[in-house]
Amino acid sequence: VQCAFEELVEKIIQTPGLWESENQNKGVKLTHREEGQGGGACGGYCSVL
Repeated sequence: VQCAFEELVEKIIQTPGLWESENQNKGVKLTHREEGQGGGACGGYCSVL
């Protein structure tokens, strides 16, 4: 599963159209949650702005 996720992230990073936006106020914000606040195996979460 981790390998598939890493491949997906790599393809997203290599797609220039995803980084060029007419509206700079939209996007995805990645943040890190402190340990002990719940959540899954990952240490962060993302939300659409």
